[in-house]
Amino acid sequence: MKTVIFILAIFAYQISFAQNNTESIFTTVEVEPEFPGGQAEMYKYLGKSIIYPKEAQKANISGRVFVRFIVRKDGTIDNVEVLKGIGFGCDAEAARVIKAMLKWTPGYQGGRPVDVFYNLPIVYKLEKRGKNKKMGI
Repeated sequence: MKTVIFILAIFAYQISFAQNNTESIFTTVEVEPEFPGGQAEMYKYLGKSIIYPKEAQKANISGRVFVRFIVRKDGTIDNVEVLKGIGFGCDAEAARVIKAMLKWTPGYQGGRPVDVFYNLPIVYKLEKRGKNKKMGI
C-alpha cells in the first residue's frame, strides 16, 4: 500500500509541475501566432525583403531553407535558427529577414498569450528570362 501511495504522490507532483511550468514553448496552440496582416502580407514582406545572394546566383543554387523561430508572448521574434539550409548565403539571408520582422500577433493557449515555435520554409528559385534571373518566393 505504501508503494502505491508513493507512486501516486510522485505522479501528482509531476502533473502539478507540468501545469505550473509557465515558461514552456508551445509547438501547437489553440490560436496560432500571425504576421501583421496575415500570411499573404508575410509572403509580400519576404518577397520584398529577401535579396538573392550573388554567390547563390552565380552557382545557380535553388532550394528551400527551413527556419524555426519563437514568436514570444509579446509578439517579438526570437531564437531564429536554420534547421536545414542550402548554403551560398541563402541561410544567412533568410535568418536576417526573419529577425527583422515586425511584431506578430502572439499565439494563445487557454485564453492567454504564450511563446510558440514557428517553422517557415523559404524558397529560393531562379527563373531564367533571357539573360536576366529573378527570384521566386
